[in-house]
Amino acid sequence: MTVIRVRAKRIVDSGKNAVARWWSKKYNLPSNHELFLERTLGDLHQEMVEDLLVEKLSLEKRIVDGEDSGGHLFHDLNEVNKALGETGSDTGDELWDKWEQEIAEGKIPDLDEMPFDAEN
Repeated sequence: MTVIRVRAKRIVDSGKNAVARWWSKKYNLPSNHELFLERTLGDLHQEMVEDLLVEKLSLEKRIVDGEDSGGHLFHDLNEVNKALGETGSDTGDELWDKWEQEIAEGKIPDLDEMPFDAEN
């Protein structure tokens, strides 16, 4: 492995690359800009996670409001969950978890499906 590749792999594995790419996209500035360099990696990472959590809430609301006829929002939500390190069924909502599993399998969930009513 070349020295450049080893250095690049070390940066990617550390997560610094993901933070730098997120920051550059958010602020439309290069990651060698002084505003990026003067902040700690911890502060940058926390800001990135905060943005992901806000995006997650927004996507969930839009899906519940019926704005996801093509399943694209579910795909985006799945990507946000992956970025947050969340996997599988940790929502506590069985139907939501089923939909997320179907998305992970590449299927489009039936959003008209109703939760199981144990009393009927």
